[in-house]
Amino acid sequence: MYGESFNDWHALGAYLTDWLNQVANVRIHATTGKQPQVHYDCEERPHMKPYLQPACLSMQKESVYTRQADKTGLISWQGNKYSVPMIFQSAKVGVNAENGKLYITDLENCEIVAYHQLSFGKGQIIKNRDHYRDKSLQIADYEKVIQAQLGEKLGQDLCQRLKLTSSVIYKDQLAGLKKLLAKQAQIPLELLAQLAKRTELKVSQIRDYLEIYANDPQCLDAHYDTNRPSSPQVKIMLAGYKELETHPTQEVSA
Repeated sequence: MYGESFNDWHALGAYLTDWLNQVANVRIHATTGKQPQVHYDCEERPHMKPYLQPACLSMQKESVYTRQADKTGLISWQGNKYSVPMIFQSAKVGVNAENGKLYITDLENCEIVAYHQLSFGKGQIIKNRDHYRDKSLQIADYEKVIQAQLGEKLGQDLCQRLKLTSSVIYKDQLAGLKKLLAKQAQIPLELLAQLAKRTELKVSQIRDYLEIYANDPQCLDAHYDTNRPSSPQVKIMLAGYKELETHPTQEVSA
């Protein structure tokens, strides 16, 4: 188009349409090896969806608004922030305030995906913890990942102990353990095997033991009974152990 001139916008549009139809969309694309128009018609068009379904377009414009969720899954509404389900993080959603509640809808099909009680303060963050759970992973999936990391026997033992201790939130415990293990540069399997023998076990306790082990691997081996309760007792024991090393003649009670 360099050096071209046009009498009006209509002439420019006609020129561009002709260029697309006669040149750009029919020449062979260097990456796909296909004509862009053919590639679009065969592989992309079948998957295209309208931005909004007719049901959404028929809603009253004055009552339905759109909001962009941030990467943490929060949208802004009248000076406060509200959570949306994980699948809608960084996406646009519909928002409708009615009867003291804030309804959040999927713009594609207008289904209500979440709601909150409206907060009339300012600067508040209102979260539903369920929105941050990865619903795509099931309990069996978490168990398989953990067993792959720790070995089948140890993975099963730890999972079973977590289940017996916290059956109601077992899936959350598995998710926490998976995340915790992913952060470990080197997983102390012998320590975890000892923890799996506890009568009760939670991910928060495993975290405490791993923190102490990272600071002093010998501390837990020689100076800690894994059947005792953990945090804050775990930290007290570590402090006592360090005091014992510093002043070996002092008697330090556990």
